[in-house]
Amino acid sequence: MRILLLFLFLAYPMLELALLIKVGSSIGLLALIGIIVATAVAGSLILRNNGLIFLRNMTEAMAEGRPPIGPAFESALVGTAGMLLIVPGLISDVLGAILLIQPVRAVIIAWGSRFFVGGGTDPLARDGFSQRGPEAGEPANENDRDGAAPFGRPRRPQREPIIIDGEFERIDERPVDGQRKRPDGNGSPDT
Repeated sequence: MRILLLFLFLAYPMLELALLIKVGSSIGLLALIGIIVATAVAGSLILRNNGLIFLRNMTEAMAEGRPPIGPAFESALVGTAGMLLIVPGLISDVLGAILLIQPVRAVIIAWGSRFFVGGGTDPLARDGFSQRGPEAGEPANENDRDGAAPFGRPRRPQREPIIIDGEFERIDERPVDGQRKRPDGNGSPDT
């Protein structure tokens, strides 16, 4: 595994450089520099706007009672696409452009949700059932949110507050004559 990672780490820059030289000789140096600068500017604009879109999507999901994991994955993929566009090179630009395509992101999010969030082995999680409902395996109903807390969990029943009723009398610690007073009113010598 380490050898494969080392090979990819060394092979990727060589592939990028070879592709840059090949495309640069075909379209010219100024056109190639223009493409690299344009994709870097586009990537930085995508990263700048991604934060605001991420916050809006997260708050909308939470307001609707949906888990915000979908918008988080979406934002992470768009951020990755922006970073790949900023990195100089044509392979990274193509990968970043592919990640900007919504259906591609939807497939990656579905795959990631199944394997990272659902654990990858839970058949109920893939079939639209909620394990957090009142009874495990009960279908999650998105329209009926009256008795459910956010994200499909049942609400805890509201308990009445504990009220302790009592009377109190303030007793001074040290009266002037040096004796402490008892609640019954009798004094005792201070020892």
